[in-house]
Amino acid sequence: MSTPRVLHVAATSVPHVNGYTMRLHSILCEQARRGVQVAALSSPFYPGRLDPPGDASHDGVPYQRCQHPLETQEASPGGVVARALRRAARARWCPGPLAGASLLLEERVLLRRFRRRIEEAARAHRADVIHAHTPYRCGLPAVAAGARLGVPVVYEVRGLWEDTAVSEGQIAAGGAAYRHVRRSEDYAVQRADAVIAIGEALAADYISRGAPADRVVIAPNGADLERLRAPSSAAHQAIAKLRAQIGGALVVGYVGSLRPLEGVHALVEAIAELLGRGHNVHGLIVGDGEARARLIDQAAELGVADRVTFPGRVPADDVGAYYDEIDVFAVTREASRVTELVTPIKPLEAMGRGKPVVMSSLPALQELGGPDGLARYYRPGDVADLAACIGELLHDEAARKELGERARAWVTRERTWSVTVDQIEAAYDLARDRGRR
Repeated sequence: MSTPRVLHVAATSVPHVNGYTMRLHSILCEQARRGVQVAALSSPFYPGRLDPPGDASHDGVPYQRCQHPLETQEASPGGVVARALRRAARARWCPGPLAGASLLLEERVLLRRFRRRIEEAARAHRADVIHAHTPYRCGLPAVAAGARLGVPVVYEVRGLWEDTAVSEGQIAAGGAAYRHVRRSEDYAVQRADAVIAIGEALAADYISRGAPADRVVIAPNGADLERLRAPSSAAHQAIAKLRAQIGGALVVGYVGSLRPLEGVHALVEAIAELLGRGHNVHGLIVGDGEARARLIDQAAELGVADRVTFPGRVPADDVGAYYDEIDVFAVTREASRVTELVTPIKPLEAMGRGKPVVMSSLPALQELGGPDGLARYYRPGDVADLAACIGELLHDEAARKELGERARAWVTRERTWSVTVDQIEAAYDLARDRGRR
């Protein structure tokens, strides 16, 4: 089989940095390293917020953008309608039901626009595989474009978009918007030529919703260990200041998005409990998000503001320097449909840096270390159990070292982006085989 030419279709992309964009970029870079002709096209759904306004290249990988009409000010009927609907939905005078209807109509206009742009990009790239990434706003137009072009489509599911929106207070569980998203996701996985899931629990959920089991491939998250080894001089200076602040304390830390579903408030509470038990410990919580301000306030309320540091968002290439300051890494997600099924990237990065990891015993997190004992687990939502689990590791330097070394060996062997792309290539083969039938 000749090396494929692949067009990736994504919601957003670098230089915006989060787990979604870093997985996409890591896959693209690994495929390009293998000689695959890759290109990426991001969606029009986030005008002026997440992506650059036009085309760009990052690490030699070409990125294109389907722009929202708000950014182009084009005079086409579709452009005029999309701008009017977006403005109406956000107007103060617009009642909730009308705003919702305006956004739904805008989505339909943008889906058609995106489908046409995918067709153009696939023709220009001479793509023989279209690889669409979560959510359905990428999957549906990609499936439609692939059908029109005769190009097989792989749809990669990385989460539960509808349930994430519920956890963030954007939509109501079981409401009209929730049902719309769920139906749309189901349609995308059922119509794609192959489906990629990032974990076993997520794959099982989508199979239960109609994804053909014989066309579902698990391509797990990986860790870019090389990138983590190259912090900037600014990072070294920031770390020097951090060390002065921490003194001789052991560090319990977290790196990642500060969203409510991450449950980082439990980590702040556990740090306060550990300090109350006499542990010389310091908290390091790296990242940004809507929960950050509340977490800072929580530390102050618990009287530990001087023992928990919040550096904010740091450049992706500098994250490794912060991992290295952490003695125990904690993932404190609480139980929900999202957290039980979706595996994050950051624990893999911490494990790849040789850090002992403590996680809540959710199915998705147990995929990262379960039967092999590569992580320690506590009962979700039980702060006392979390503090006890961390405290045991703080007391035992040999156990921390042994756990971290075994975790690093496993990540280096089983959770690199090269391993992930091997699985992705298997999904491409499935999709092309189906297309030939």
